[in-house]
Amino acid sequence: MARIIALALLGLFPLLVGATDNSNNTTVIGSNVDLVEGYHAMLSGDYEYAVEKLKQGIKATPNNRDRAKAYSNLCAGYTILEQYELAVESCNQSLDLQPRSWHALNNRALALMFMDRLAEAEADVNDAMKINPDAPKLQRTREILLGRLRIPRVTIEDHT
Repeated sequence: MARIIALALLGLFPLLVGATDNSNNTTVIGSNVDLVEGYHAMLSGDYEYAVEKLKQGIKATPNNRDRAKAYSNLCAGYTILEQYELAVESCNQSLDLQPRSWHALNNRALALMFMDRLAEAEADVNDAMKINPDAPKLQRTREILLGRLRIPRVTIEDHT
């Protein structure tokens, strides 16, 4: 719960959740009812339900493009729920299906940041910036990552 609050305070939640197509007010993940319900559950803050609906929707979606987007949203859900290994795994599955997805790279970078795997997060952000350098969400993730990389780390010596 503390991580969800931190995400909200840092403004990261909008960085994680997928986008909508405002031209017709539908989600970009297609017409699969489970994927749409999962997306809307994410927006309303019911993350556990969102993850379950996204997992169900992925099973019923033959379209690789929609599955890639759903895996990226699943990665976002797992990140919010602090299940970072599952988040990274979901983003990896998304990127297997759609290697140039800056959304999935952004989401994986955020999960990796919470795992203190900053070098890997930086590589994902750099790769995503090559795909869509003008994306505001990605620029915000990059700013947060650069701030984390500049934080001095203390060392504790062993006295045994």
